[in-house]
Amino acid sequence: MEEIFTAWNIQNGGKRRAAIWLHINIVYKIWYWYTQAWWENNNMREEVVKRVAKARLRKSFMVLNKTLNNCFRCYLCPNKLYKNQQGLSCHASIVHYNYNIPTKHITPLPQEALDEFKNILIYTIQKQLKNNIKNIGLQSVKFPCLESLFVGVFGNYLTRYSPSRKWYQCIFKGENAVELVGQILERTNWSVRCYLYGQQTNVILFSSNSAINELKKNKCKKQKPIELCIEWEQYMIKDATNQISIAGYIMMHFFIEQIYFG
Repeated sequence: MEEIFTAWNIQNGGKRRAAIWLHINIVYKIWYWYTQAWWENNNMREEVVKRVAKARLRKSFMVLNKTLNNCFRCYLCPNKLYKNQQGLSCHASIVHYNYNIPTKHITPLPQEALDEFKNILIYTIQKQLKNNIKNIGLQSVKFPCLESLFVGVFGNYLTRYSPSRKWYQCIFKGENAVELVGQILERTNWSVRCYLYGQQTNVILFSSNSAINELKKNKCKKQKPIELCIEWEQYMIKDATNQISIAGYIMMHFFIEQIYFG
């Protein structure tokens, strides 16, 4: 009887709780049949008892499977189950805030594909480096991207990876950040776009100039750090007929400034 109510032989916490629930439910049904037969003298034939027991068990398993399927499980903590995605995301942000190991199921891509993707990233960044004072400040770019491309280029430089959200994040900042990103993209001048008459527009990853801090306050209500933040996240659309469409997007956030060499 102790094994029925404790399920100590099941190691997985989620499965143990499910087994205890199922055991208690079945014991209650059996006790109900027993008391009915004892007090009401309503003896049931053995064939009927077996048929009813099978039906009750089948219904219990259906309810149990539906309950487990509607739960959100943490891939890093198999024993953790949550009722909604918000609870799972909160758990991941607190417990696994520094987890940065990418998933293993991604198929490696050929170097030619990675090189082409690096050129696309450089072009996208350069396109934001306009020669216009109105464009100074925070820049944000978002476009579709394969997960395998993102991991192939930035997999060794991840700041955080969330399996529950299918979300990656890389942050580059500091004095050597421009050089490091240049090594990743295989282009040293990726962060600079030159114009006529000695004008330049640069990506800022490090600056001790107080004017840059003032620039952040003017451009953003929330003060954001001077850094290059590159993220990848999977988005899903589900319509009324349960048809699902999935796509991955890469997002880049960075500050730019203009320099004039007169």
